[in-house]
Amino acid sequence: EKTQHNKAAHEVLQQKFDDMDAMTRLMKRDFGQFDQVFRTHMKNFNQLKDDHDDLHTRHLEHGSKLEQAEQVTGGTDRAFQRFLKDHRHQCVEDTQIMSNLTKHMNELAALVDDTRESLHKQGVDLQTATADIQLLTAGLDHEN
Repeated sequence: EKTQHNKAAHEVLQQKFDDMDAMTRLMKRDFGQFDQVFRTHMKNFNQLKDDHDDLHTRHLEHGSKLEQAEQVTGGTDRAFQRFLKDHRHQCVEDTQIMSNLTKHMNELAALVDDTRESLHKQGVDLQTATADIQLLTAGLDHEN
């Protein structure tokens, strides 16, 4: 009866081990995909930041050209003021977008950290289950 009980317990633990092993493989695959998406987002974020910096530089260059034209012609003040107003508005919008992107990237980074921690915990649980199965298997082999 004890052997039968041990065999049943071994089967239950073996099934749990198999389930945890399958879940761990799925989590590793999902983590790899998530990591790739995260890297793509980071690349896109950095490209957007570079584009924003280039756009900002062009805005400043255009502002400088408009100032020179105003000195020469004196008639471009209204257009320049409109440009500056639009530029300030665009900078505020860009700053908000960059802030939102930074917040999003921080949230993604936190999610990656949480996933890594969960994957580590799953690995530890899997090692514990493996040790339990090995002990039960050794006990069954010893009894037989």
